[in-house]
Amino acid sequence: MNSLLRASLVPLAAWACAVSLPAQWSQNPAQNLSIADRNGEQSLPKLAATTDGGCYVAWFDNSAGSYAVWMQRLDAAGVEQWPHDGILVSNQPQSSSLVDWDLITDSAGNAVVTFTDVRAGSDLDVYAYRIAPNGTMLWGTNGITLSANGDYEANPRVVETSLGNFVFVWSRSLSAGSGSIELQQLDPAGNRLFGPAGVSIPGDPGATPGFATIVAADAGSVIVAWMRDISFRGNRYLHVQKVDAAGGLPWGTTPLQAFDTTSLPIAHQVKMVGDGAGGAWLAWHFAPLTSFSTRVQHVSAGGAELLPHNGVDVSTEANISKLDPALFLAPDVGGVIVIFNVRDSSQGQRGVAIQKLDGGGNLLWGATGVRLAALDGVVESFERAVPYAGGALAFWFEQPGATPPLAIRGARVDAAGQIVWGSPPLLVSTAAAEKLRLTVDVSPTGVALLAWSDRRRDSGDILVQNVNPDGTLGANLADLRVYGCGVNPAGSMTVSGSAAIGRTMQFALDNPLGTQSPTATTALLAFAFAPAAGYPCGVQLPGWGMAGPGAVGELLLDATRIVGPAVTATPWGGPGLAATVTLSVPLDPGLAGGAFYAQGVLVAPGAPSGLELGLTNAAAVRLGF
Repeated sequence: MNSLLRASLVPLAAWACAVSLPAQWSQNPAQNLSIADRNGEQSLPKLAATTDGGCYVAWFDNSAGSYAVWMQRLDAAGVEQWPHDGILVSNQPQSSSLVDWDLITDSAGNAVVTFTDVRAGSDLDVYAYRIAPNGTMLWGTNGITLSANGDYEANPRVVETSLGNFVFVWSRSLSAGSGSIELQQLDPAGNRLFGPAGVSIPGDPGATPGFATIVAADAGSVIVAWMRDISFRGNRYLHVQKVDAAGGLPWGTTPLQAFDTTSLPIAHQVKMVGDGAGGAWLAWHFAPLTSFSTRVQHVSAGGAELLPHNGVDVSTEANISKLDPALFLAPDVGGVIVIFNVRDSSQGQRGVAIQKLDGGGNLLWGATGVRLAALDGVVESFERAVPYAGGALAFWFEQPGATPPLAIRGARVDAAGQIVWGSPPLLVSTAAAEKLRLTVDVSPTGVALLAWSDRRRDSGDILVQNVNPDGTLGANLADLRVYGCGVNPAGSMTVSGSAAIGRTMQFALDNPLGTQSPTATTALLAFAFAPAAGYPCGVQLPGWGMAGPGAVGELLLDATRIVGPAVTATPWGGPGLAATVTLSVPLDPGLAGGAFYAQGVLVAPGAPSGLELGLTNAAAVRLGF
């Protein structure tokens, strides 16, 4: 069937005559989609993909004079599902100096956000909200209070555990004495599972830990990583700890010290992803001498370092700094892919590189990785990447000279480290305006989803853009639907699955009238590159209907465009026990936009009833993302 799919690259315009696909994603990099553009500043966006191909986007908005949290939900076509400018999540009193926060999509399709505000006093406390796809505040209009004390608590993170609960982590700084890392677990109803006070991991004596991050592990547990001390004079080492579903510390009370050769930079946020086996991968940068290095470490479910202590370098390029890593899991090699910024010794020349490491820490894309943006006077920042087909879709801000970031660039690298597109890098956004806080996620079909704060109009709007795996912008959606004009019985053709690249669809053929016998009937599925004239209706053929001998059936395919022999379906078992044909779409973005049509026929040669042929309804298939 792959040959049929690869041959079906008919022009998109031809399909549009038959199928209307509304879309709001822009195809023009100069006109990205604005989802929040009130007067004033919208900033610090977060984006989380949803299983339907869309996403949630949340941000802070100060159009009313103080910062409030707002949110929007987009479908796979980029259509806003809530009113333009989003819905209000919280307008509780907020500090004028924002700290980091978090947004995820949970397994039930809801958004979960956690942030700090000053509703209970001038110090920062931590709160959590859960929002349904229809905008309902599932944990109440004021959310759940995770901390309420007089201490400074910042940068909360959240993860959904393997048991479907939510664990939150943040740092707690005391006015005197050691700080701590704090955790709380909520069930889907918002009940506290770690008790009223949560779980506290005390910092080292005299230290103020901070910049915590968290990933889900095994059996409802989580792994937390943080900077040992955020002060200028403290040893800013990398600490890692596991917390089980009951709040216990299965690795013992002393955290794993994953990096202690020298201090991490001030305010450095370590990146971490779960390894799918109860452990985690971590990435960070540091300055051993005059140049920065980026390293990774793999920690097992039991708390063992699987790579040499203090990690392995992602690039061995001499006299070049490697900074600001971001990473994701590469299951095909049991490792990770890491994107990072590269700079010369003066930091006046910058570029972007990406590397793939296997489970043993070996550098699979060469000693220095793949260079996505040349080392030159153009300044790159906010490098981000998401997985696709064993490789990556990579994006970053581009800043010519001393001007603020004016563009967003992108590239795709395949599993072997070859640049598929993006040489020169793809332009994702070209409007000559400052851009801040790029955030990127990926849909289940491999479409990259980007959000950022953009100052092309005023002090900051929230803009979004999709990038398809083939390097195009704008909606290029898969579609799978049944058609016919009521001549063939309803239910004679049903479809399931997805026509998206890399996914699987199924055609089910049935004679719901029961006018044929399953013991002597074969179900066949035919394919064509065009429907019959008069789509969605077809040509009526006497003797091809399921109603009885000589009944009229409707041929819904263009008989002159039928391709290849018909495919034999699984055996038909009688009414309600459909025969099926399963078709896998190759993981080839070049197939996007291709269309074909399929129709079934139940054949019973020499049937005693005289009903030898029965046409089903047909399916229109458009390949996409």
